Amino acid sequence: MKIYYIGTICSDKTFNNITDKSKVKPSISAQVFEDSLLTGINENKNIEISAHTFLTIASYPNGYKLFIPPRKEILKSGISTQWYMTINFAFLKQWGYCLSAFFSLLYWLIKNSDEKDKVIFCCSIFSFIARPVTFLAKIFKTETCVIVTDLPKFHFSLKKPTGMKKIFSNHFLNSQIKYQSKFDKYILLTEYMKDELDVPDKPCLIIEGIVNKNLFVANKKYINLKKEKAVMYAGMLNKKHRIEMLIKGFMLTKGDYELWLFGSGDFEREIQEYAKNDKRIKFFGRVNRNVVLEYEHRASLLVNIRDSKEEYTKFSFPSKTIEYMACGTPLLTTKLPGIPDEYYEYCYTLDDETVDGVNKSLENILSLPQDELLTKGKEAMNFIFSNKIAGIQGNKIIEFLSVNRGGLYENIAN
Repeated sequence: MKIYYIGTICSDKTFNNITDKSKVKPSISAQVFEDSLLTGINENKNIEISAHTFLTIASYPNGYKLFIPPRKEILKSGISTQWYMTINFAFLKQWGYCLSAFFSLLYWLIKNSDEKDKVIFCCSIFSFIARPVTFLAKIFKTETCVIVTDLPKFHFSLKKPTGMKKIFSNHFLNSQIKYQSKFDKYILLTEYMKDELDVPDKPCLIIEGIVNKNLFVANKKYINLKKEKAVMYAGMLNKKHRIEMLIKGFMLTKGDYELWLFGSGDFEREIQEYAKNDKRIKFFGRVNRNVVLEYEHRASLLVNIRDSKEEYTKFSFPSKTIEYMACGTPLLTTKLPGIPDEYYEYCYTLDDETVDGVNKSLENILSLPQDELLTKGKEAMNFIFSNKIAGIQGNKIIEFLSVNRGGLYENIAN
């Protein structure tokens, strides 16, 4: 099978450059997810991948590049990816990517016109990519598949744009929604996404998440680290993600545990104020991913307590859930609609989603014997590496792409 892949992944060197030199920082979660995805697919030796990247760098001057050139680079998975070129100004950037994708994909389709076993595979729904993809796929009678990690309707849920940005954002959002149901096959993180995307009768594969086998290496590297008396959260530090409730609940604890907070977001200033009042709160900010992984192994408990009543939790599977569980440190999480019940056998759950509930859960869990906590973490790690490792998930995806090509489809779930 030949796959024309379109995503946002780049080399670690490029990603670090964008992060260091740009005012608006890119998300590490997408980079990690795509790396695991391509690693899993690439393990199948019968697959030929032609990978292409549109960089998720903020428009100039918030992003440091004014012009994004066509460039090839090798990813950690061993796959070579080709950058789409564009002028990095708002709105012009999207049209540049659209034209680059059109001509690149057209060339590939003509070159492989005699190849029957081929598919165009997009990571996430972006209208400026979906437009040329769906148009050319129809002409060349080629199957399309998209993996949806976030629904378009929630793209601006954290920060509402204003002024001219609001006009551009509304246009962007409406065009996303227009194209969200135009692909042939869908790979989704939760079952609820199907109806929201309006694709109930199209073939869908539910994978929740995927973890790179490289985390095995990290686990071996940090296996002898001594556990410290610390509770840890790493990710987006936004009020929407209930960071304040976590902090207040922790501050009520009586022990000598510390609270480690990693990441960036709209709640950073408040975190720093809380840290002044309680010296046990340690704010690390945004650091290298390897540092985060090390601290995840050093902590005694990892937490992710999103609001289970928020609508978006039905349509998302937090990437941190799998990463936390894979490192072997026990996890405390809220029960989210998008997380299947089987996961809750291997982690602790916050049933009372209040400050007092957080306090009681932390007190109860941290009072458990260290051996019991280590066992809980190890069981979670074994579950992830037995079911969600890149090679396993990659094989599911390849089988899904191969099913009933050109005919009627059936829904597939893992």
